[in-house]
Amino acid sequence: MRKKLFVIGMVFLMGFSLFCGCSESENGEVIGLQEAYEKEYLTQENLLSIAYYYQGTKNNEELMGQNYVPKYKDPETLNEKIEEKIIRVLKKKTEQDHIKILDYLGTYKDCIVIKYTDAQQYTAVESVKYLVEIGGVTFSFWTPETEKLAVYAYKKQ
Repeated sequence: MRKKLFVIGMVFLMGFSLFCGCSESENGEVIGLQEAYEKEYLTQENLLSIAYYYQGTKNNEELMGQNYVPKYKDPETLNEKIEEKIIRVLKKKTEQDHIKILDYLGTYKDCIVIKYTDAQQYTAVESVKYLVEIGGVTFSFWTPETEKLAVYAYKKQ
């Protein structure tokens, strides 16, 4: 069981940081947060705001302090056309028909950061959590056996 969880964790971690090779179409690409940070599309300050909108101050209390204020989401929500464009790019990249954007985590420079699933049904189930550090900011991701859940950046071109 422990070996199985380790393998699942490694596959997820590799997928999270490498999955995003770049799906260029629709005038944009979908890339992981790690790659977006390495390419300097996102800064550490951006990552802190993304982490805050994704999980609050959890795992980053020291960096954020007690009075942390994230970058204001501008726009506050995704418009329907942009959301549809991102879904089309994700469908092509993942070869999945069931893409659902669960949360919009903000726009930073030319990157729109979203949380999505490619599961047919989104149901909270018991899961294994993985801590991933990107640019000094810790994210807590989970990957239950019945679905995939990911946070990615859509880089406008």
